[in-house]
Amino acid sequence: PDDAIDPLRKALILEPKNGDARIILARLYNDKHLFNEAEQVLLDGRKVEPEHINLYFELGNTYNLINKLEESLAIYQD
Repeated sequence: PDDAIDPLRKALILEPKNGDARIILARLYNDKHLFNEAEQVLLDGRKVEPEHINLYFELGNTYNLINKLEESLAIYQD
């Protein structure tokens, strides 16, 4: 998994609208307890690809992991 982070980050520079790569990267960050990085990559994804519903779902999961329950609930209700 550590080896996957850099290639995913580079892929997002070349193709910022790759929501699936963002989700995978966020999950890798979450696994390493890098929650701020996971949150940011997902928030950035929502800006460039607001119709990608799984970005919202994954952001809600990230908020659950760090006990931001109100933010998580708001994401799920959107």
